[in-house]
Amino acid sequence: MPYADCLCSGWIDINLTVTPTTVPLLFRLLADQSLPIRLATAVALLRIVAKGLKEPGDKLQLIKVLSLGDVIDALESKTRTQQVERGSDTDEGEESYREALGKLLNVLGLELAKLADVCTIPHAFLQVFS
Repeated sequence: MPYADCLCSGWIDINLTVTPTTVPLLFRLLADQSLPIRLATAVALLRIVAKGLKEPGDKLQLIKVLSLGDVIDALESKTRTQQVERGSDTDEGEESYREALGKLLNVLGLELAKLADVCTIPHAFLQVFS
């Protein structure tokens, strides 16, 4: 199955999807010029972050590897600047992209909140942000 098909299907194998090669690719696609590619990549990353993993430590490691907070912050700042430059002209596609970034950030926050509830070692949870 081609890589793009894996990201669009209902299942995701984290070991195949999150690798030293694919993470930079996903981030490049998240900033691509093509709106459909950016939107599809945001959905793929949302599914990756929301993926149920048996061990909380595995989820923490996944979140740490992805560093989505930094990536989303940079992309949101970029799109906000572009929005200011457009002035009163509304670009519905870009608004959809900003919404997709917001959904991704929301899922990231929800997953972190779930981990905070189940994590028995508080310092392990805090190491995600160091």
